[in-house]
Amino acid sequence: MVKEVKAYQDEITGKIFNDRYKAQKSEEKSKKKLEVKEIEDYSETVAKKFGFKDFYELRNYVGGNSDKIKTLGVRMRIDVLALKGPAHFSIKDIKEGLEPLIEKALFEIRDEVVTVIINLDNKQISTFQTKDYKNAKLEFEGYSPIKHYLESIENQKNTYICNFKSYPEKEVIPFVEALKQFNITKDYNFDRMVRDYIEKPELSAEEKYYALEAEGVDNWSGYSYAIEMAEEDGDDWFDMSPAEKYYALECAGVDNWHGYEYAFETKDEDITDEAIEECFKDNEDYFAKNWKNYKDFKFTLHGLK
Repeated sequence: MVKEVKAYQDEITGKIFNDRYKAQKSEEKSKKKLEVKEIEDYSETVAKKFGFKDFYELRNYVGGNSDKIKTLGVRMRIDVLALKGPAHFSIKDIKEGLEPLIEKALFEIRDEVVTVIINLDNKQISTFQTKDYKNAKLEFEGYSPIKHYLESIENQKNTYICNFKSYPEKEVIPFVEALKQFNITKDYNFDRMVRDYIEKPELSAEEKYYALEAEGVDNWSGYSYAIEMAEEDGDDWFDMSPAEKYYALECAGVDNWHGYEYAFETKDEDITDEAIEECFKDNEDYFAKNWKNYKDFKFTLHGLK
């Protein structure tokens, strides 16, 4: 008599189970073994690439010399690798990170010297050697972030080729338009700078009073004191001229009020495109080094990609 039996198969090993749970657990173990094998094979390949007999030899070498690794992040990862082995990490982490990690570790352990080649517009203009490429100053005589930008860095064995380019002279869109595309007017440092940059007209005492009034000086704690001082001098505040009120406020110390500076600062409507461009160009060296959008601005200005 033939009887139908329900069974489950581990598709990796081909084993048959009469219980679904056992089949799933078996397949999970099989997947893990395959991943570990793939990690181990890849690690062996990396070891041989760096001249070691196998990964065991590489692991012992970098682990035994990790005290020579100055970069903390590299040293910590090497210590974990030496202690727990590559299977402690995921296959993704190993394939993406093992080779560059070993390269950095060996570089610091062996205290190697690298050559740095500086190219400008496809012409070699300087070269130097260093043991500390990470902190090397990648510049050259006449370099200016306003005129030049780093296009790429090629990493060949113990050699870094730094390719700089000169910005073209041609501007494909108006200067201010390019600035506004990257919200320069919303940058706090530029906003304060351009307001100070614009020359302010000399105000009369009357105009100063009206400016303070518009800023809400009547809410200042010293405002009532200024009125009292005026009354002690025999003046009626409501009969005083705006200029006289200003002098009374001045005597009461209104220049120490937090709103005093804002009352006389440049207004938004006074910040013209011409002022924005002039202010930026006069301070471009600062923004080239400190404004995060500077390179993108220059690329847009000159039509680079």
